[in-house]
Amino acid sequence: MSIKLVQVGLGGWGRSWARTVLPIVPDLEVAGYVEVDENSRALAQAELGVEPERFFSSLEEADQRIAYDAVLVTTPIEGHVPLGVAALNAGKHVLVEKPLALTVDAARPLADAAAQTGLVAMVSQNYRYFPAPRKTAEIIRTRALGRPHQISIEFRRNLGRRASHHFLLRQPLLVDMAIHHFDLMRMVLQDEPVELYCRTWNTPGSSYIDPPIGAAIIRFAGGTMVVYQGSWISTGRQTNWAGEWRMECDEGQIEWTSRSGGANSARRDRIFVKSTGRRAQRIQLPQQPLLGRAGSLNAFIQAIRTGETPAYATTAADNLGSIAMMEAMVASSQSGQPIQLQ
Repeated sequence: MSIKLVQVGLGGWGRSWARTVLPIVPDLEVAGYVEVDENSRALAQAELGVEPERFFSSLEEADQRIAYDAVLVTTPIEGHVPLGVAALNAGKHVLVEKPLALTVDAARPLADAAAQTGLVAMVSQNYRYFPAPRKTAEIIRTRALGRPHQISIEFRRNLGRRASHHFLLRQPLLVDMAIHHFDLMRMVLQDEPVELYCRTWNTPGSSYIDPPIGAAIIRFAGGTMVVYQGSWISTGRQTNWAGEWRMECDEGQIEWTSRSGGANSARRDRIFVKSTGRRAQRIQLPQQPLLGRAGSLNAFIQAIRTGETPAYATTAADNLGSIAMMEAMVASSQSGQPIQLQ
């Protein structure tokens, strides 16, 4: 029997979920949609071709009208935790878009509510659902090249005027984009950061209100040092969305990249491994039928069905580590000082 789901939030990104993600995930039935804004609700009805009876102005209204098992929250960030907690308290499983919240204190109530109710609460860290980072995580986990000790990551993008909505965002690099890279660091290393230092800046004539460029040094508990550089206004060669990674290990080097974007967004996933004294070899990547957001939604459905968290999936409790990293990056960039993480 399919899991019945209600999606909350039908802005531009929410409608993208509704059009391109929900229809391709198996064992899922969309029971209804919730959107507080009447115009957005009407636009979604027209785009999706769904009968008006399946649209509601609140979760409370949906509760009174239909039966369902789970909630997908795709609202602006301010609604993520309150709506997620309300859904859990109503007995529904919850999947929330990233970033879950801007601070650990703001995010923690969702993790606490999941623990109290025993229901599934996950965060859609969709960059985890691509073959290159997963294969790299396996190489690191098995110590095929020994322990990683130094990592360099570069992210370079420039959306030009297409980024008009980004121009007004708070911390457009650290909060909106680099949260993906911070989360991938934790996933690939299976380790937690203990200290970091970050600087962000802008350039004369930039349309961004907050800094779109940043650099950071991160020390992980296991001793790995990471140097991170990111830019939303790069004039250089554009990277894939997951960035370009170079990982120095005891017995060799791993270079990888992931998520090119578009309909076939894994087509440029690549891993090259060079053992000490040997030539670099391209690694065969596993097939992954559901990528990105579809992969995260599928993992959510499987967690509900089995009661177990799939490999590399992100529970609300685990995601607190990525939120803590993001929050510390912002604090360091504003204070100009290193930040210690607990």
